[in-house]
Amino acid sequence: MKVHEYLKIQQQEKARQREAERQERYELQRLQEIDAQEYKKKQEMEQRSRRELCKRQQELLVKQMEERKLNKDILVSQTEMKLNRQLLEEVNDYLLHKPRPSQEVQSITSLY
Repeated sequence: MKVHEYLKIQQQEKARQREAERQERYELQRLQEIDAQEYKKKQEMEQRSRRELCKRQQELLVKQMEERKLNKDILVSQTEMKLNRQLLEEVNDYLLHKPRPSQEVQSITSLY
């Protein structure tokens, strides 16, 4: 009977050891799955963050391009301003020194 009890105890010990190994594998697998889920969530958050950053950068770039276009339409180059000023001075000078038609010519032209 002692051999029978010894074998029974040995069998129970092996069963407990197998159950402990199975529990350990199950726990390890569960922890790996949790880690994988956390990693996946982290990756998704990083991708979402990158997409949002790219979207904001694109919107900012479009806004800057629109502002540049608007400013380009509004702004006049220094050369253009200088030429406009010079033309205005010439017109003013011409108007100041423009010969005035004599009274006779004015009266004749008014007849027609």
